[in-house]
Amino acid sequence: MDFELLSVKFTFTWGFSVKAPHVSAAQFSALLPPPSTLIGAVAYGLAKQLNWPECELSGRTRASVAKRIAEFIKSAHFGLEKTLDGGRPMHWVDITRVSALPFLEEKYREPNWKKTWFGIHGFGKVIMPNAKGRVVFVVDSELAHEKLGEKWRVLLEQSAFSMISLGSKEGFIAVDEVDMKKARILKERVKTAYYFPTSAMLNCYPRPEELESSGFWFHGPTSSHWLAGGSQRPVDIIPYTLPLHKIRREPVEIEVQLSNEGLALSTDGSPWGTVIGFRRWYE
Repeated sequence: MDFELLSVKFTFTWGFSVKAPHVSAAQFSALLPPPSTLIGAVAYGLAKQLNWPECELSGRTRASVAKRIAEFIKSAHFGLEKTLDGGRPMHWVDITRVSALPFLEEKYREPNWKKTWFGIHGFGKVIMPNAKGRVVFVVDSELAHEKLGEKWRVLLEQSAFSMISLGSKEGFIAVDEVDMKKARILKERVKTAYYFPTSAMLNCYPRPEELESSGFWFHGPTSSHWLAGGSQRPVDIIPYTLPLHKIRREPVEIEVQLSNEGLALSTDGSPWGTVIGFRRWYE
């Protein structure tokens, strides 16, 4: 296995909004940006550089071009820095007028039922102005070279610098620093500042019950999440442990005892240089 970690440091303008799994009209946001959102954000810059389309045909349906990138970005990990001015994520809901057509039976889409076409719903977002975020992408060096050519490192670093937002509703970010380094495997007990799949650990400190958790869509290239109408298709939801204290809602570093399913990759052994995923993602 030959992997490199593409690290991105950035600042949130106000926060972000990413629709959480299993919600429809009540569009509550995920507490932290899921891996698929992170991959989509870096895919934007790469698509611009290579003149890729936003979507392409995959069989008989449309697929996001981010599906191409998910072939060599094996996982994506998010963490929040602990800063003096807080940077703690806070759920918020805006009351907005939205189209109800996607949720109506076909008979109610006729013009004589026009009064039912719009409704009032909560639109969820997470507020954390000026929060400092970090993202790490685990890049399969051999596959990236195969797909992007000799300049794959430059293309990915430039794409990371081109990240302008996370999620919807203009969740703007300002990238401060980008770095790419070779990774090595760490075993047994490690420390990380990023979220990770819960089943990749045996135990951790702080204890699991003291930490926030969430379910995120599987982000690999075979996931139907990348396809048009993905919300109506079966998608694996993977439980994640988040590096946030459940009561204080502040960022924490987590000491993790890896399970047989888990694998840690690191550039320097530090919490900010170490990520945890499933062993099967990297094999």
